[in-house]
Amino acid sequence: MTVAVHRADHAPLAGVSVTGSWSNGANGSSTCTTAGDGICTLSKGGIKGNAASATFSVTNLSGDALTYDPADNDLAPVAITVSRP
Repeated sequence: MTVAVHRADHAPLAGVSVTGSWSNGANGSSTCTTAGDGICTLSKGGIKGNAASATFSVTNLSGDALTYDPADNDLAPVAITVSRP
């Protein structure tokens, strides 16, 4: 899946580390770092055999001079359900 990170004025933010955790069909965490367009790609193999989907929840954003406040997210809560292909 792709994640886009931008400032309040919607300008993309490069070099931001996006971290999150998997649940409801997958375990563990994933991290990616945004490119110049503010986008990074996360992947997770191995949705549990009996699960139809897994959920990824953003837990932190970090980068130079960046203060992450989940209340400022465009989507709340920041959790995405990924269905088994």
